[in-house]
Amino acid sequence: MAVSDPRSPVWPWREEVAWQGRWIWDRLPDLESPGLVTRPAEDPRSPSWVLMRRRFELAELPERAVARLTSDSRHVMAVNGAVVARGPVRSAPNRLHYDQVDLSGALRVGTNVITAVVRYYGSPTPWWFPARPTRHLGAGGMLLEASLGDTWLVSDDTWKALSCEAWTAAPSPGIGGPPEILDARLLPKGWTDPDFDDSEWPWATILPNNHFGFDGDQHPPGLPYGSLVARPITQLSGTVRRPVNTPPGEIPPGEQRLTLDFGQVVSGTVVMEVDGEPGVEFSLSFGEGLETVAGLGDRSELIRYTSPGGPSRFESFDSIGFRIAHLRVSSSAGVRLTKLEVHERLHPRTTGPSFSCSDELLNRIWEVGRRTLDICSHDAYIDCPTR
Repeated sequence: MAVSDPRSPVWPWREEVAWQGRWIWDRLPDLESPGLVTRPAEDPRSPSWVLMRRRFELAELPERAVARLTSDSRHVMAVNGAVVARGPVRSAPNRLHYDQVDLSGALRVGTNVITAVVRYYGSPTPWWFPARPTRHLGAGGMLLEASLGDTWLVSDDTWKALSCEAWTAAPSPGIGGPPEILDARLLPKGWTDPDFDDSEWPWATILPNNHFGFDGDQHPPGLPYGSLVARPITQLSGTVRRPVNTPPGEIPPGEQRLTLDFGQVVSGTVVMEVDGEPGVEFSLSFGEGLETVAGLGDRSELIRYTSPGGPSRFESFDSIGFRIAHLRVSSSAGVRLTKLEVHERLHPRTTGPSFSCSDELLNRIWEVGRRTLDICSHDAYIDCPTR
């Protein structure tokens, strides 16, 4: 709901400002046995994807629309179809971080909509570890509040929340994160648009903050996420990278395989635009070199996208690091691949010390070192961008 509040929004928010939003999800998970002494269920936390929507009206545009939000495990949030936040950053499960973002640039007079894809991993990844569950928290959820002029929009049971079967869970093929398997034919068409009809979607479920020692306040902070912490860095961004050997536009029928070389190691979300019949399967494997991808074969596939028919766009939920992409396409009538690129998601490097000399080898060493630092600068410094 949108609630009136006399407070002036703080930017960035002070962490001690109380939350008005509540944790919401598509269902109420039962994670522990009742009683004073509780124990986790044997396997209560399976991977899931939930689509969130909240439509609202604006008679005039606010000068700023300050929002803070977080999720368990990760979210991609959009306003009127424009992505405004990806997060939260990695953290300890009991010190969960939240994003801070100004929504004003994406708002318009009239009907607006906030949407989010929220992914709960279920099992640990290299960048996420599950929280120790309470009875209803610790198996997915989203929390949001936004100042819209003189009102506040908060996460509650006036949102719509749809458990989405377009994604299929699969185990990780190695030491990296789990693959993303998306059948876009099962995605509600136009679901991020303000005028999309969500009347048949179920209402979101509020996740009660109930646990031993609970003080009665249903708003954060509380177990299992602790005192929520403001995101200490900006949203990740970077250069759009494309293969140095441009892929063909038209791909003939049958099973076809293409090898795409990006010329250097890149790290970010993979974007693909295609046009063709419904049901065409695109599978992508990645590696640092040709021999890496060839050695692993189809076991290294981290993306499997099934097209909905007609023009469509795919962007991976998580960042992937690689130099070589191996694309396998299966179609009966052929398909057009109009775009395959990487939107790098790196911590912006501030201006500072530079290096230049008359020795081109030393200049090159400096450039390679700087690029190595950049590509290992995500929401934390990592040892290898291709993990």
